[in-house]
Amino acid sequence: LAGREFSIGILCDCDEAVEIKRQADARAEEISQVQAAWGMLADYYQAHRFAAWDHEGQPAMDRVWQRCKEYAAAYQRGQRGILLIGSNGTGKSYLVDAMCSSISRRHNCFVIGGEGPGLFRRLHDSELDFNAILAVPVLGLNDLASIWLNEWSVDKLAQLFEGRQGKTFLVSMDVNPEAWIAVQPSELLAVRVKRLVSRLRELCEWIVIPNAAVDYREVIADR
Repeated sequence: LAGREFSIGILCDCDEAVEIKRQADARAEEISQVQAAWGMLADYYQAHRFAAWDHEGQPAMDRVWQRCKEYAAAYQRGQRGILLIGSNGTGKSYLVDAMCSSISRRHNCFVIGGEGPGLFRRLHDSELDFNAILAVPVLGLNDLASIWLNEWSVDKLAQLFEGRQGKTFLVSMDVNPEAWIAVQPSELLAVRVKRLVSRLRELCEWIVIPNAAVDYREVIADR
């Protein structure tokens, strides 16, 4: 072996760290593009804050408001989410948006949030990056029950629930998820939606809006 030179290639920890950062930056850019495409811009965060909630106009929602505010303040990555269930106009969507806004600002956390039907329409038209939605730490989905359910959308919901294990969902629905099962047009689709509902129970704490809560739009109209 005399006179010969040998070299061994060893992966440098610094090179690995650079690659990890490059991948993280690329994913962050994808998430930012989805946020922009779905209207998650600076004015969105300014418009949805717990401090702007009208306690006088919706007193029956005070306990729900408090629970959502405490959740956002104490949020930890991967925490089990919240599902708000109740009638139209009671402020469910606003509270989901306020949680998204608060978590983003308080915890410097990437969030994507908005109307569920709009998200699925854009996914169907390939306007949004599904991988970025899977990767974002917090996903807000309002009006989930209004998503038109067929084989494609049920498949996407199943992929979303399974692909985002260890990440947070913040959801609102205007019907009880159990009733969501009953209105499906076929027995096969009802069975698949039942599985989704079971998964949703694992992913989220269910909060039912008090019956005393009123349609806030009517309160505004009467003022």
